[in-house]
Amino acid sequence: MCGTVGKMVFGLALVFAGLWLLVPFGKDVPFIGSFSGISWEPFVTVFLGALPVFLILIGILIAWIEWEEYKIEKPRKKKR
Repeated sequence: MCGTVGKMVFGLALVFAGLWLLVPFGKDVPFIGSFSGISWEPFVTVFLGALPVFLILIGILIAWIEWEEYKIEKPRKKKR
């Protein structure tokens, strides 16, 4: 049971990390710039926009799967 609860907590932590990354922190990102003539700003903009949404969705999925597993195992332990 500790494994299931641990995975649920991990999923919820991913959700909160994604929500925290959605908070605007300004334009002072030091790694945006030009490296060997390539502008990384569009990539970083897309990455910083997609990462929080990805973390939230994966976190919700993990928490949901583990919640269902917890509900299934709960009656099994009563029968033993």
